[in-house]
Amino acid sequence: MDTHALFTTIMQHAKTLLHADRCSLFLIDYGTKEFWSFVTDSEIEFRFPVTKGIIGEVAKNKESLNIKDAYKSAFFNAEIDAQSAYRTKSILCVPVLTSDDHMVGVIEMINKVDER
Repeated sequence: MDTHALFTTIMQHAKTLLHADRCSLFLIDYGTKEFWSFVTDSEIEFRFPVTKGIIGEVAKNKESLNIKDAYKSAFFNAEIDAQSAYRTKSILCVPVLTSDDHMVGVIEMINKVDER
């Protein structure tokens, strides 16, 4: 299975399990010091500095963040909403670490879907 298909499968299952509208895996490219990802529903690829946004904050601290209103967060990077024509409301962001605590990336769940 190619990397793109594997990421898409994992993120689709995570999205379903956590009742999120979108789910993305942002991996660290240590060569360029960037996160890179693609939105699984749209094939759009993103690249941005590892220090930027909520994802950068989660990576820096190696701690999850649960944000109820993205636009009220000082760390929120609204550029991605502008690029994707999507409106982020809530975010659950979790670091992806190896067993020896090495930062690999961040999983971001966007907009919890009302289950009613």
